[in-house]
Amino acid sequence: MSVVQAVRRGRAKRKTRLGANGIAREVALHISCFIAGGIVSRGATLGELSPFGASLVAAVPFAYMPAGMLGAALSYLFSAPSSTFRYIAVVVAIGAIRWVLGEVRKISGSRFYAPVVAFIPVFATGIALTFSAKSEMTEAVECVIEALIAAAGAYFMNRTALLFESKRALSGFTQQELSCLSMTGCILLLSMSGVMLGIVSVGRVLAVLLILLFARYGLIKGGSIAGIATGAVFALSDNKLLFLAAEYSLSGLIGGLLAPMGKAAVVFAALICGTMFAFASPDRSMVLSVAVECGVASGIFLLIPKDAGNFLSSVFSDDAARTSEEAIRRNLTTRLEHCSKALDNVSSCVNAVSDRLARLYEPNANWIYERAADFTCKGCGLRAYCWERERGMTLDDFHRLTDTLRERGFIKEGDIEDRFLKRCCKSAELAHSVNRSYREYLSMEAARRRITGVRSVVAGQFAGLSDILHDLSEEFMYIEGYDEACADRVIEALSAAGLTVADCSCRTSAVGGMTVELEIAVGKKTVLSKSELNREVCRACGRYFESPVLSFEGDRARAVLCELPLFDLEIGSAQHVCDDGELCGDCLNYFVKGTGSTVAMISDGMGSGGRAAVDANMAVSIMTKLCKAGLSYDCSLAVVNSSLMIKSEEESLATLDMLDFNCFTGQAALMKAGACTTFIKKNSRMLQKEMPSLPLGILNEARFNKEDVTLTKDDWIVMVSDGALVGSPDWIEKLIMSWREGSAEQLAAHIVDEAKKRRRDEHDDDITAIAMKVVENG
Repeated sequence: MSVVQAVRRGRAKRKTRLGANGIAREVALHISCFIAGGIVSRGATLGELSPFGASLVAAVPFAYMPAGMLGAALSYLFSAPSSTFRYIAVVVAIGAIRWVLGEVRKISGSRFYAPVVAFIPVFATGIALTFSAKSEMTEAVECVIEALIAAAGAYFMNRTALLFESKRALSGFTQQELSCLSMTGCILLLSMSGVMLGIVSVGRVLAVLLILLFARYGLIKGGSIAGIATGAVFALSDNKLLFLAAEYSLSGLIGGLLAPMGKAAVVFAALICGTMFAFASPDRSMVLSVAVECGVASGIFLLIPKDAGNFLSSVFSDDAARTSEEAIRRNLTTRLEHCSKALDNVSSCVNAVSDRLARLYEPNANWIYERAADFTCKGCGLRAYCWERERGMTLDDFHRLTDTLRERGFIKEGDIEDRFLKRCCKSAELAHSVNRSYREYLSMEAARRRITGVRSVVAGQFAGLSDILHDLSEEFMYIEGYDEACADRVIEALSAAGLTVADCSCRTSAVGGMTVELEIAVGKKTVLSKSELNREVCRACGRYFESPVLSFEGDRARAVLCELPLFDLEIGSAQHVCDDGELCGDCLNYFVKGTGSTVAMISDGMGSGGRAAVDANMAVSIMTKLCKAGLSYDCSLAVVNSSLMIKSEEESLATLDMLDFNCFTGQAALMKAGACTTFIKKNSRMLQKEMPSLPLGILNEARFNKEDVTLTKDDWIVMVSDGALVGSPDWIEKLIMSWREGSAEQLAAHIVDEAKKRRRDEHDDDITAIAMKVVENG
């Protein structure tokens, strides 16, 4: 139970931080929106147009809109643009439109909602002021352009806000999502370009720093993208800054080319390009400003730790490498699937041939009597009469002995028909031969049953291997690719920490983020610290991972780290031992699987006491080891079932109740083999999942009865053994529905205590309960 206790302590600590973290997070988001509103409102394009504050108010989530409105309005008021009160009116109008239409999901849920909401007020106020002042047509065109810029900014900012809400890693974004994020970043940099520290622009310093980072870790692709994007945005802000487009673009390109030579080479490229193009500016004072800005950005860049930008490498990985990986993946999955089908065909063929041969050569009653006749009648002179002329009558006389043989196990001379005895002179010897043949027949039947059992197990192993290969094929189908550069960084980091890494795999999946699998050579003096292992892998990959799952086989340790998902489970458990004995016939376990899932299971052995405890613990132990090793639940169940059937001559039965909760999607898979009801509280409604199925250890083939349900924050799942179901289960439903403030541990203990009180039949039983609450990762 050490694993259970460790997980329990971790969940308890996380829960104590959850409330405070949630409040702090909300406050931080409101403050961030306020500051962002103040910053982007200062960004100007085409001279004095400042529409980005309106874009932000239209783009941020509705809950944080007031903070963004306040920041944008104050910035417009104190930054004194040419149309201060017009922009404040635009911000107020956008807030009013969103307040009115926010509840209309068909409208507010559209991706074009934010751009339209930003476009209409900016365009309407601009056109109204233009025609009231009898301005020229060029100013009307500028109003249209400003409204379009506001709409575009709102679109990019809104998509960026949704990306942050998804809590995905940067390396998991698509090219379109990365483009939205880049444009939002450029808008922020443009807005900060007016913040001057002497002759240095804070926005331009950050732009150069961004180019240096992207060139160093994203090579040519990253440097070129950062250089072109920032150069274009700054060039559009003012005619005097047109030279920045060429400077930033070339800095990114050459920096990416020189990136393999180290940071110094990237800095050298930025300084040379900055100085060279600064002389192309019509304002000679910009020469010194650009040189100082490049120097400041380069100094900051050199102070950044080496591993801080590793996450950018996976974002700009080579598409050709990805194509090669895709081809390898498809080839591998195809071969695994073909091998799976071939092994399945072998299993079917073995069973078919065996059944055919059994029907052809199966011994029967005729075999017994013909065998007896060979022993007794072979040298008899009356053989021609009995077995040739009157063969049918002789066999009928023998068949009348069959019932006696089956009832008593042998026959006597007196059991033979009188009319047969009148013509047979070897009746005593014949009875002895029949008994002898019958004993041989029974021995052959027993051997045939044993062979059939062995053949069934062997054929089942072929089928099991087929299932394993099929599951591996399906698993590879969901893998998007392998990040070899990330794996190399992990190996390098762990080697520096004194560990010997035999193998490392960093794979990305469409449904589970990144998964890092490590094989580490361990010796007597090797100490594996989960916290240190997690810290080094997070630094090397530039992502956040859950605590590693460790398993040991000989001198090798296997560690699996899964990227931190959206949800988590707060888990608590409690048990009662029948008659307060020492051994519990129920066994439970829960653990974090290395694929972003949390697994919980309960096994109830037949009866109570030591024998039930052995069966239940064996089922849970084997199932846990196989699941952690990466086998599917169906394959693992087949192995557990076979193990229970062959562990001893005595009958061994055990139920298995399992839950697999995907922390990325909230999908909960319920799997039952003879287990009782599971209770689910979903959106304040109670669900009872009764899924009839057979326990393990009865039949050669065992199957889970499965059902899926999607859960979200504050939903509950309660798993119990049959000892907790005393009478009607309504009392458990009421208890779960009324549970508000208590922890999962307290709920499980309360269910077990209440079940003990409700037992009035003087018959005690083992009782187990696991309570789980869905929470968000803070």
